[in-house]
Amino acid sequence: MGRIVGAVLTGGASRRMGRTKALVPYRGAPLAARVLVALGDGGCDPVVLVGGDAEELAVLGFPVLPDRWPDEGPLGGVLSALGALGDAESVIVTACDLGELTGETVRRIIDGPPGAAVVVAFGTRRHPTLARYHSDVERDLEAIFTGGERSLMGALGALERRGVDVVDVTVEEKRLKNVNDAGDLAC
Repeated sequence: MGRIVGAVLTGGASRRMGRTKALVPYRGAPLAARVLVALGDGGCDPVVLVGGDAEELAVLGFPVLPDRWPDEGPLGGVLSALGALGDAESVIVTACDLGELTGETVRRIIDGPPGAAVVVAFGTRRHPTLARYHSDVERDLEAIFTGGERSLMGALGALERRGVDVVDVTVEEKRLKNVNDAGDLAC
């Protein structure tokens, strides 16, 4: 398998949290820092942030790629990450608020079926904000996006209808827990 980039989506509005979610302390470190470490431990290189205020996120010490479609949801962030792959084969995209993500979980996604265009984490349901997207799906995803789709779940369904191989890989549900508001920080 070729080089795999790790991309943390940090462009969300964080309305429920009331502040930049990526920088909220969780178990001793900013949420996004925990996710960045998990991506690196899982084998992603390089690891980057996608979207958000680059100046504010600089404290994390990782490159911040601009979101080509700000305020258009995570699908725009996935497309921004795919557009910045360079010579990498795939990108592992994750939300910045998966505070319990581990390198082992990332490795399960990386080690998913090598021929699959998209490998999605699955607990009790699909989690398209923790998935491996092969560079080959960029054109299809962009067409789906420009056609009006903004939901990542909807985009996965559209990819499958186009005959793209989307595979679920089971991971521990606790690794998929989002930290969405102050109440989740106590857990």
